[in-house]
Amino acid sequence: MSGFDTEEIIRMAQEAGWGFNNSRSSEFVKAQLKFAELVAAAEREACAKLCDRGDPRVKAAMTQFECAQAIRKRGTDAA
Repeated sequence: MSGFDTEEIIRMAQEAGWGFNNSRSSEFVKAQLKFAELVAAAEREACAKLCDRGDPRVKAAMTQFECAQAIRKRGTDAA
């Protein structure tokens, strides 16, 4: 799946204001879990490209530390 377990995804969705009842079998809950999986996969790929120097803002020789910093900075740039 996304690297998160179902309980983590549900907790984050609740923090975001998405309602969950006690049943995890509803189509809405399944759609929310699928959405989380797709977002996580897209973010992993974007981070991988960043570390592969697929992002022109990244210098040619990046250390692991610099790659981690660049990943953490994602979403804070007004790109």
